[in-house]
Parts: sequence; structure tokens; C-alpha cells
Amino acid sequence: MPPESMPPENRPPKKIPPETNSPGDPAIAPDIAPARTRPWGKLIVLIILIGALVFVFAPYPLAAIAQRMARSESYDVLVEATDRAAMDDAVGRLGIVLDVGDDDWIAIRYRDSHAHPGYSIAVALTSDGRWLESTVHYCAMFSVYDSMRKQAEAYPELAADDSFSSSHEWLRQADEAPSLDAALAVLQDNGFARTDHDVQAASVVK
Repeated sequence: MPPESMPPENRPPKKIPPETNSPGDPAIAPDIAPARTRPWGKLIVLIILIGALVFVFAPYPLAAIAQRMARSESYDVLVEATDRAAMDDAVGRLGIVLDVGDDDWIAIRYRDSHAHPGYSIAVALTSDGRWLESTVHYCAMFSVYDSMRKQAEAYPELAADDSFSSSHEWLRQADEAPSLDAALAVLQDNGFARTDHDVQAASVVK
């Protein structure tokens, strides 16, 4: 007996043919539909982007703050030096004191940082109370010149006119200048500029 002529309760179940949908059709095959992006995934991406921006740009204001602190410290240290001998300690290991003429001098205190993005600050005080500054990166130029100068003084028989490298020649010109103004002119030609700092150092109080 054909199934159609049987009573409904006696009919065998119909066989459902397999679906022949096209691959990737989300309406028919939801199990292969693209996964939705979870909300916290966007948050992680945002945090990573913010962290990258901080890593790239934060060092610049931090370097500027460190430079201002080094500048202020240099003024304080040089101001407190009470005599020429104290200036040797005040300029520190990276600085130098240039003896100019008979009785004049220029004390240069220098600080820098090589950490990205870096900073440099040199503060100079003259024996008559004038101040100069520079943001040129001198690195170890002052301390190297000071070592070469002391070596030449200790062993004059070994010293020669060409014993100083070209990069230190301008320091020798300032060091051996006949007057303070002549020495300052050399410094100003090599990155220094006069400042309006009005604090009088103890070492120049007459």
C-alpha cells in the first residue's frame, strides 16, 4: 500500500534530503559564519596603541624636565662655590675651568644624557660674574681636553702644537686667550650664548 493511502499514524517518517547549500552561506550554515569580535578585544587593541604612543612620545617631556633640573642644579652649584679652587669641584667630572689671562677664569659645568631622546646643558660662569649657556652636545669634550692639558703640563717635553685634536682646538684657543672677552668670543662661536641670569656667585663677590 502506498504511504499516501495509509492513515497518517501509520505512515513511515519522511526522509529529508541533505541540504545542498553553498559553502559559507550563514543563513543555511550558521556553524561556519564569521565569529563576532568580542568587546574586550577592541579594548586590548586600544590599550596597546596608547602604550605605544606613551613609549614613543613620553621621553621627550621627561628629557625636557631633566634638562631644566640639570640647568637649575648647575646654577646652584656654581653660585655656591666660594673661590677658584672650589670651582674645580663645582664643574664636576664633565666640566672644566679655563684659566684666562693672568687672573680670570671661566668655569663650565656640563651635564647630558644619552638615553632617548637625550639632552645636553652647559652652564658657564666667568670670574667677573657673567653667565653663558649652551645646549650643544659636547659629550666628554671638556673632560678630555682637561686631561690632555694636564698631561701636557706634566710632560712639556712630550707636548706638541698638534697634540690636541681639531675638535678640542677651540677650547685651547679659549684657554689661551689673552683676555676674558676674547675667550668668551670663542665660546660664543662654539654654541654658548649670554644669559640674563642675575644671581651673583660667591666666588666673584669682591
